[in-house]
Amino acid sequence: MILAVDTSTPITKLILGQKDGRIVQQKDVETGNKLSEVLLSLIEEILADESLKLSDLSGLILVSGPGSFTGLRIGASTLNALAYALEIPIVGVKADDKWFEFGISRLKSSEDDSVVKLNYGAEPHITKQKK
Repeated sequence: MILAVDTSTPITKLILGQKDGRIVQQKDVETGNKLSEVLLSLIEEILADESLKLSDLSGLILVSGPGSFTGLRIGASTLNALAYALEIPIVGVKADDKWFEFGISRLKSSEDDSVVKLNYGAEPHITKQKK
């Protein structure tokens, strides 16, 4: 089973699908600024709805940007950690209408980014170091 996650906007998208691209379940949840508190619970819920566990996952797809600085970082840290702990492949994809399909094609081609690096689309708006 493949888990795909998009945390680039305030609406977190989770897709549980097969390696052939068939979507088993999809959830869109407005997480706002609670993403760090609820992301793992959302992942557990979507798996539990299909009577699955984390160990049933065979690959992960993560939207790597552009998008919200904080949302992308929370998604990346969570999914990169899961990929490492479960020893499964993870691929990063650009946020667009075909992100899930592109991620599936990368996994079917046996691609594995090992660690998804993020593309914010611009310089992050964070405090600059004082001189």
